Amino acid sequence: MEDDNIPTIGEHLGVPLHAYQDDARLAVVRGDIDAVDAMTDWQQLWRVIRERRLAPEALLYAEAKLRVIHSSAALSRITRPDFDLELLGAYTAGLDSMKWIDPRHYGSVLQNVRPPGDNSLTPRSPESRAAVEAEKERRLAIGRARYEAARAAQKSRAG
Repeated sequence: MEDDNIPTIGEHLGVPLHAYQDDARLAVVRGDIDAVDAMTDWQQLWRVIRERRLAPEALLYAEAKLRVIHSSAALSRITRPDFDLELLGAYTAGLDSMKWIDPRHYGSVLQNVRPPGDNSLTPRSPESRAAVEAEKERRLAIGRARYEAARAAQKSRAG
């Protein structure tokens, strides 16, 4: 089975940069990663995760930093930060998944649920949207072909 991760086109500060973004968008992503890199307070990182205002790559970096802070506290035998690891995972679910990538806006379809009239999502460029949709269709076609091949093999064994 093909990897579900969004393809990457490089990295910034060790954080993978997702494909399907133009240079202008990648500059924004790098700036968001820099902002998260500067954060050391777990409460500030938690606010960012909950607001989901940064690029998906930066949110995944914030999640990783929060997980390190949480496990470091446990190893150091100090009080752990007051956030739920399962909820943390829920806030970042699908941000690195081709299955859940939002073709219309940056982020995942799981993350990008907003009330009517909320225009806070960052729309993808038409080129980015077309590339995401083409990749999703390519993966879907591969899945269909595998399914049909498995069904044909099963029928030939049964008959």
